[in-house]
Amino acid sequence: IEDRDTVRMGTTGVNRALFQIRNSESSKNLMLATVTVDGNFPAAQIKTLIGDARTNAVATLQVQQASLLQSIRMVNAMGTQSTFLKAVNSVAKIASAETETGQGRNILDATASGENAQAWLSAMYLKRAAEAIKGELILRITSNTKPLMIEAGNFTSVIMPMISDGFKDPFPEDEAIAISLPEMAMA
Repeated sequence: IEDRDTVRMGTTGVNRALFQIRNSESSKNLMLATVTVDGNFPAAQIKTLIGDARTNAVATLQVQQASLLQSIRMVNAMGTQSTFLKAVNSVAKIASAETETGQGRNILDATASGENAQAWLSAMYLKRAAEAIKGELILRITSNTKPLMIEAGNFTSVIMPMISDGFKDPFPEDEAIAISLPEMAMA
């Protein structure tokens, strides 16, 4: 949906909704239909999930949508299903999962604040959320096991991280290396 589109909504029957999206300038004429679920919509749980993601964020990234999309395309050129986001030492990084032919890694043109944090995400969900936004967006990382939140204006998206023992940090150079030195005898 774009700013110049006309959106009409209606119902047919007790549990069916119709959405029509039109734009005469671009010859767009799209009709969508959906069926409502039997039961209660989990609005309270979703509100809690969003509130928790907002208040429990340990790292915040501010990035332009165009820059994020370009980086997503670059790292996902490896053809993987997952994307790694990391905030470390005020720098935002993004990477693909490792493949037989290599790995895509990039430093985001973003401002990172807060603690060091990281999460593996579905590449498709991250790309869809980024495509829905125009201008600057804020990514809030809570932990690698809790939802990541993307906000821009009145748009909010929550993406659950991917959890797997096979995922490892694509930026091992960020980790400190402990080297034990031999004890020296003092004369």
